[in-house]
Amino acid sequence: MSENHAISPALQPTSVPEDSEHYLRSKTEIVSILKDIQESRVPAALFYGGGQSMMTAVLKVSAVKELIYLDCNINEELNEQVEASKKLTFVSNLRSVKVQFSIPRIEIALLDDEPAFVLKLPKAIVRLQRREFYRIPTPTLDPVICTIPLPDGSSIKATVADISAGGIGLLGTPEEMSLEQMKSYENCQLALPGAEAVLVNLQVREIFNITLKNNVEKRRAGMQFLKMTNHTQSTIQRYIMKLEMERRIKEKGSKWD
Repeated sequence: MSENHAISPALQPTSVPEDSEHYLRSKTEIVSILKDIQESRVPAALFYGGGQSMMTAVLKVSAVKELIYLDCNINEELNEQVEASKKLTFVSNLRSVKVQFSIPRIEIALLDDEPAFVLKLPKAIVRLQRREFYRIPTPTLDPVICTIPLPDGSSIKATVADISAGGIGLLGTPEEMSLEQMKSYENCQLALPGAEAVLVNLQVREIFNITLKNNVEKRRAGMQFLKMTNHTQSTIQRYIMKLEMERRIKEKGSKWD
């Protein structure tokens, strides 16, 4: 059985539009990929309950019964919370390819006389190469701040933990991050250090809680950019290139320290 550990960035869910070319819908290929994950014994993460997460692993894939068995947690109460969830997301990373899919429910069953999660084989999975889902971390000393206006006239100010051409990852306390799953927010201000502030429309794709090493609980939200202007896209891309250049310079300099 799995223990509860912090979920690594490589196993965080990625926002992917439903009409994306990255969706795979062939049952034969889906079974093959999931069996590869099982046989390679790579870790996986299960996100549930609108923001909770746990580590797991693929124990068995049955093509005939169209079922997948996943490792349970040692905490039985946590397993019950997972079983009660109405939407869950599975994420794994196999040879630098992220594999992700969502399911409406999961059950606890026995596999070789041991408790395990069982779920139906998904109709589609997402496959992303590292370069396609890679987000670059933003500086902590000179952070990017995102201001999200709310319908009641108030606003949410959150730190941007990472950024890509397709979206941003926000990090804050559960109290600060009162965002709604799949809700869109217009005219959000993205303050980029050393560049002009830009207005973006954002959609909440994933929300989940994480526990830092100091045992402080934070809430992370994956936000997807919607209908950006060419000017805004260029501004964000230039900032990403600037961060990437600074990272490379820092890495090159550390080799001579």
